[in-house]
Amino acid sequence: LAPPHVVLPEFARLHMKAEPKQVDVESTFTSLNDVEMQEVRTKGLSEVEGPVRQIAAVRAKVANGVDCTHVKGRLLCAATGGDLSQLATEQFQAAQMLRKAGLLRLSRPLYAAACAVFAQLHNPTNAALIWDVGLGLQHEGRHQEALDFYAALRGKQGCSPFRPTALLLGDRLAEVARTAELR
Repeated sequence: LAPPHVVLPEFARLHMKAEPKQVDVESTFTSLNDVEMQEVRTKGLSEVEGPVRQIAAVRAKVANGVDCTHVKGRLLCAATGGDLSQLATEQFQAAQMLRKAGLLRLSRPLYAAACAVFAQLHNPTNAALIWDVGLGLQHEGRHQEALDFYAALRGKQGCSPFRPTALLLGDRLAEVARTAELR
């Protein structure tokens, strides 16, 4: 699989200048809770703490920003592309470490969150890398784990390895096929 930092430098530079995106802080900034971190420490995976701290730092930066509003019990804040890119990279890195240590259950939400952020940033290449983790599980004969992994990805809104324009084209083609008359 790809190295822990999958975001290409030119991609990150482009998104640092882009207009901020409105994000739901709770669902976007997925990380490990205290109980999960204790399990990680028990396994001796202190290296996971670095990305988790970075996720918390980016979350604090965005959540404490001036452009936040509460809507129906949810905190919506403006986040720059650079912040979101860093967030997704840290989520992916932590997920990779957890998976390699045999803690796939803990890695799934992080993979799904990173996938959704990469897709939101219109970076389907990195989102596809995450979907490929499931293929790796299948090739290793870990079919139930692959099913659980794909279920986590499908369950995360926006987690898609396809560009939005490709999805719209697919929808349009399906509609044309449905309405076409046979000659």
